[in-house]
Amino acid sequence: MLEARGFSFSFLTEIDTQAHKDFVARNWPNAVTRSNYEYNKWKYGQRSDGSINLLLCKKGNEVVGQIGYIPARLIVDGKEHDCVWGCNFKVEDAYRELGIGAALEIYASNTFPIILGNTPSIDSIKYKRSLGYKMLEGPRVMMFPVKADHLLQLKGSRLPEAVLQVATAVANPVLRRYNELRLRANTGEWLQANEHSISQRIVRRENETLLPHIKHDEAFLQWRLNVPAGLREKAKMYTSPDDDRSYAITSIAGKVLNIYDYCFSDKTVLKSFLKQVSCTDGISTIRIQANSNEEEVLLRESGFIPFRSKAVITAYSRDGLFDKIDKMYVTGYDGDIDL
Repeated sequence: MLEARGFSFSFLTEIDTQAHKDFVARNWPNAVTRSNYEYNKWKYGQRSDGSINLLLCKKGNEVVGQIGYIPARLIVDGKEHDCVWGCNFKVEDAYRELGIGAALEIYASNTFPIILGNTPSIDSIKYKRSLGYKMLEGPRVMMFPVKADHLLQLKGSRLPEAVLQVATAVANPVLRRYNELRLRANTGEWLQANEHSISQRIVRRENETLLPHIKHDEAFLQWRLNVPAGLREKAKMYTSPDDDRSYAITSIAGKVLNIYDYCFSDKTVLKSFLKQVSCTDGISTIRIQANSNEEEVLLRESGFIPFRSKAVITAYSRDGLFDKIDKMYVTGYDGDIDL
């Protein structure tokens, strides 16, 4: 037993603030937010005893491992369930062969009735299966190239930097002209929206979704889209003036404009949105998720390039909720994407 060897497991409190800061400094030296107590309180939420849903493993007074858990509401067959998304897992290299990762997962499974995860590593999949997790099919990530540099870096990461620079310089003018021609006939200014107005469209769309999915009501949006001041620019919300169904929520991370959530009634509506947001300063790529074959066809026909594999969603339920489920509807702001 790890406890007999001086290890303990508990959720983050203010008492552990300095020890957790030291742990983050050792393992994520460039991560500004991961050691910020107030930010972690916002991201993970507080438990009834005042602690934060960030599970720690300590050796004496030193933090040596962690997993964070983001609360959400899961809809399955029209019924709501409390769930959490696991994220930000790390065990110190010196302690990796002791079973701390599995111990953290077991502790969490005795605490949370439903635990979800996104894009696990191969090693993580192996031991999650042994703990009773099921692997669900998730969405396919797709990219719309505004400029060539980001996709060339993804596709040709092993190429010398000088070669990538030359390829980018050649490709960018061609790609810019191609996009201008592809989107030139599409007009219509999308309108800025707020959490209240856009949530009505989101709820309507999700009511039509048969797959298990996270509930994105106004309360969720008020939390998720309002990152604590000074850490990130607020996500932008749009509605189409041409119909009462289409909407999109976007956020920028580096050179990537993420479309967190969306509904595009047809190709013309989608292209009018792409024409508007592709002019955003500093972006190279627009990133989106397709949760159905219909969405994937619509996005392909509008210029998006698909990733080869679909996302894998890990799903644990104490009561066998996922026994007959093989797929889940997942958006760009489920879990800890960009957080």
